[in-house]
Amino acid sequence: MTKRTTTRQQPKQLAAYHSARFRRVGNGFPRMVAAAYGGDIAKALADDDDQVFAKVRAWQKREGHQPENLRAIAFEAAIIDAGYDPDDLRGLIDDVVEPE
Repeated sequence: MTKRTTTRQQPKQLAAYHSARFRRVGNGFPRMVAAAYGGDIAKALADDDDQVFAKVRAWQKREGHQPENLRAIAFEAAIIDAGYDPDDLRGLIDDVVEPE
């Protein structure tokens, strides 16, 4: 007999996946994504990274925050996760440009 996932469990699983996917950019990024999507984290998960970065960037502008280069932040996090020193690859990170 297979275990059935109840509707009460689905939001927890969705939130855990949301957090795991977006935390690689930064600890506060999952919260920013949720805010940018008006709490619709299922929609955020369905979008690709470029769409998410654009949506968060637009949200940051609307909220009066200085938009961050989220692509560069994600790239740097991936470099660190791969075991490299970001300072050794600074030129590559600096070349990663967020579209306007």
